Amino acid sequence: MAVVANNLYFGGVEGGGTGSTAIILSNDGKVVGRSSGQGTNHWLIGLDECLRRVNEMVEEAKKSAGIDINKPLASLGLSLSGLEKEEIQKTAVSMMTSKYPNCSDKYHMCCDTVGAIATASDKGGVVLISGTGSNCQLLMPSGKTVNCGGWGHMMGDEGSAWWISYKAIKTVFDSEDGLVPSQHSIKYVKGKVFEHFKIDNLFGMLDHLYAKFDKAYYAGLCKAIAIGATEAQDPLCQHLFFQAVKF
Repeated sequence: MAVVANNLYFGGVEGGGTGSTAIILSNDGKVVGRSSGQGTNHWLIGLDECLRRVNEMVEEAKKSAGIDINKPLASLGLSLSGLEKEEIQKTAVSMMTSKYPNCSDKYHMCCDTVGAIATASDKGGVVLISGTGSNCQLLMPSGKTVNCGGWGHMMGDEGSAWWISYKAIKTVFDSEDGLVPSQHSIKYVKGKVFEHFKIDNLFGMLDHLYAKFDKAYYAGLCKAIAIGATEAQDPLCQHLFFQAVKF
């Protein structure tokens, strides 16, 4: 068990599909170290890379706290997107223990929805996550959980940054093809698609849809659509967000 200046240190990592945050607390509950890093959804990057990023963030947080990176934390909680399955949690603990023995003495793992509920109540509740992807979970006082969504972009990710970006691009493609004419001008959104993906025609998207597909980068277009809906007051951008709210 790690003891520095007669104090125990505890860590926590909140991980999403695009970005993650690690913090370290002293035994009196004060945040003494913090770091941020890339996404830690193992379904997107693989479990090996996910845990490598976790260890890297913890080391940076230890440096921020002035703690020797070779001294394990007393305990580390991991609340990560995609970490619902108990067998994967057990595998992750085993891998962290063997590959990164200096990270922490003990671990507690759960998915990001459970971690979000735990920050607000110890009696359960409902959390709706709408980030790169989307997920909703009900946690009852008995410990029983009920899920809706959270199945990834192939099954929807309704209302998320991915979904809004996908709908924006799909609207441009369908309108240009004459397949489904848009009820609003696509000029603004089309310009933002070209700008975000650094292309000058729709054929340029094929590389991003196949060889260079990156869900987080794809979802990043949502920021431009949000600015379009608020600052530019573009009707199509506003329509896309209205459709997202319906979910």
